[in-house]
Amino acid sequence: MEATTISACIGEYSSVVISFENPTAENVVVDIKLADHELLNQCLSASVLSQATCKESVFQLLVKQPQGIRLAPKEKLEVPVLFLPSEMKIYKAVVVIHVMRENGENWPYKVAAGSNTDLKRNVTVAQNGETQGIVWIYPINGTPEAPQQKSVVRLVDQPSDDWETQAERCQGSEG
Repeated sequence: MEATTISACIGEYSSVVISFENPTAENVVVDIKLADHELLNQCLSASVLSQATCKESVFQLLVKQPQGIRLAPKEKLEVPVLFLPSEMKIYKAVVVIHVMRENGENWPYKVAAGSNTDLKRNVTVAQNGETQGIVWIYPINGTPEAPQQKSVVRLVDQPSDDWETQAERCQGSEG
């Protein structure tokens, strides 16, 4: 999946929304997690997902309850992500959306030992080899921007004459 890019000035925040739609014909339970981008290279299990963390504290999920979100078939979920950079470097993380059947049963599909590597990365497998959950991973790249320099203009008046001389000139021109 192509990365979502977000930018903000150092010390300021910006947000982006990740949109997800339940593509199944079943009621599901969704867990959302923010994790390090290295998770993209791992085969996932429920234990790997539960231990996944995000070292980049510049990202935050703006979701009140990230676990146990119930979605009906084709229902949409908006996941806002906050970015607050602290220094000038590229930040990377992933938003992980783990979908399980609401009835608690595994999905009717077994992941075979020789299955496609991408498939293995996109499902969590139960101990019996059945598919426990389906995973969507949304990479996020955070790009900090330099704060705008506020220009301060200071005007300094260098009078050529003292104020008394200027006043005399003004009075002389009136008369």
